[in-house]
Amino acid sequence: MIERSGLVFDKSGDRRFCGTEEVIFDVFAKLDDGISLEVVVKKAGISSSTFYRHHKSINGLLHDYEEMIMERFRRFVKADYNGVDFRQTVHLMLIFIVINKKVIEVIAIKDNYLIIYYMVRVLKNRIVLSGYLTEKNDRVFDIYVCEVCGVIKGWQEDGFSEHLLMRIEEDIMYLTLTINDRLGKLMY
Repeated sequence: MIERSGLVFDKSGDRRFCGTEEVIFDVFAKLDDGISLEVVVKKAGISSSTFYRHHKSINGLLHDYEEMIMERFRRFVKADYNGVDFRQTVHLMLIFIVINKKVIEVIAIKDNYLIIYYMVRVLKNRIVLSGYLTEKNDRVFDIYVCEVCGVIKGWQEDGFSEHLLMRIEEDIMYLTLTINDRLGKLMY
């Protein structure tokens, strides 16, 4: 699958391609400031032409990984969330985070702590359809998203530990179920 921003990470069935991309990602994850094409290809043990089969540029790596994780999440939401209640939606989102925690942590640490914010915003229609929030309340929804991000950020500090999954789910459900009581005054 070749997608936006030159990201060619999800080539199903091509184990060699995926293995090379995993090596590129691992090198990228370990580098602090000195990210250059020469450093990445040397540490990854690949040629520059191999690198360019995976990414358009060295400067776009972080953006490529952000796009990849968000596209995966959008597909996951579209494929797996049809016909499930909101509690199941929250559970599936948390499972997605656990499965992709390595990429999400690197994206957050490298530059973009908003990656979780973007993921929760994708769920807005699910929240509205569940009746927890009216569609016109963007201000309330933004506050809610920040609250959920705070819960997930705390979980991230624990390494997205799977044994905390149910507690995180309960915390998010509490925020969701009490949104009108807690934030209702801001609706008007």
